[in-house]
Amino acid sequence: MPKILEQEALFLAQNIDGLEGEKKASALDILTRYKQQQEDEGLPDFPTQESERRNREIEFREMFKSPEAIKYEPAQFSVNPILDKQQHANMALLARAYQKEPLEIAERYDFFLNDYASQRFSKKEIDTAGFYAEARKMIERDEKRENAFLEGSRAALRGENVISSLQGWQGKNLDMMEDSSQFTQGFLRAQEKAGDMIPLADKMLKLIESGTGKSNSTRVFDAEAAKELDDMTAELATMKPRERKEVYASIAARVEAAGYDQKGFWSQMLGQIDQGLFRMSQTVPQGMGSVLGTIGDNLGSIFDNVKDAALTMQAGGGIAFVASVAGYRGLPKALCYGPGKAALIHFAEVLHLDLAAQGIGVWVINPGFVATQLTAQNDFAMPALLTPEQAASAAVDGFRKANFEIHFPKRFTMVMKLLAHLPYRWYFPLVRRFTGV
Repeated sequence: MPKILEQEALFLAQNIDGLEGEKKASALDILTRYKQQQEDEGLPDFPTQESERRNREIEFREMFKSPEAIKYEPAQFSVNPILDKQQHANMALLARAYQKEPLEIAERYDFFLNDYASQRFSKKEIDTAGFYAEARKMIERDEKRENAFLEGSRAALRGENVISSLQGWQGKNLDMMEDSSQFTQGFLRAQEKAGDMIPLADKMLKLIESGTGKSNSTRVFDAEAAKELDDMTAELATMKPRERKEVYASIAARVEAAGYDQKGFWSQMLGQIDQGLFRMSQTVPQGMGSVLGTIGDNLGSIFDNVKDAALTMQAGGGIAFVASVAGYRGLPKALCYGPGKAALIHFAEVLHLDLAAQGIGVWVINPGFVATQLTAQNDFAMPALLTPEQAASAAVDGFRKANFEIHFPKRFTMVMKLLAHLPYRWYFPLVRRFTGV
């Protein structure tokens, strides 16, 4: 069943009251499927609106950090510009609280100011500066409570005991003892949401650590650890995106608590998972279902990210895809890798045509063999092998020339291009001969 786009669902949600009969029933069915789709992927119903809401919330809270952070220019001859800025921030808070337009708040500013202050601050009369100071303290308290909730969530994702984790948090945050209930709520909420995924995350993290010695090392897994990783990779490949996110969130919480370098750890871990996918691609038909599921999920996530980028990107921007010469034609021992890269090349070609009119550039990078942890697992000779530094330099040179396809090293990729144009009766025997299959 095709994926339902956010714009389509949003349009139906905004106009459903004007529909009747079968049209309304059809719209409700689409919205129900869309909600389930978003839930399966661990996404809010309308990500664009949610992102805009978060940005507005950040901007709102910034106003109460200090008057200097308020994006408002007082009148040129203002007697007290700071007070004018504080009043602007106060009006934003009051408009939100009373669900009124700013103009209506401005017309009865003193009334709303004192009414809100009497209810929330227990002050019958208050001036602009006093209200701003009280509002600032209120927002700081709200942020502390939210942080306590998040800390409780992280503790649950780390697989800790609720009592011991609460005691440990209280010992480090004596000034926030009144927010202990928020910590506990966050813990229980996260445990309920991701509880089934925590054991898998714990097992995967321990495997990474035991197999590499430490999270940032480059040691290769032994055969037993590799087999265990393959089993977990197969399990991840069959999960819904939401479930995978919960596994990764649990691992991230543990990595943070252990003080590992986040960038180094995730580079190492994802590299090991890539190796697991590569090994799975060599176990046909045993790994076929997982491999096909992985290809679909990986391409789906790329399509989603590109969709979001294309909707917000201005003219002059660009999108570059890293594919591979393995996507030119079918190659042995590339069951998971090759088809995904072929689809990515085709996708880039279509986008290049569709987005040109908007002034958005699209490029595809098709490298040959590059020395990485993934290619280190290959059991065959790799002609024209490049270092990562050489590959990066070649990619930059390609961007300077502004060609749609950037491929390197030419002494290898040109041969692959030639092979790609051969008829099958010549292509298959040549590939078998060159690869020894």
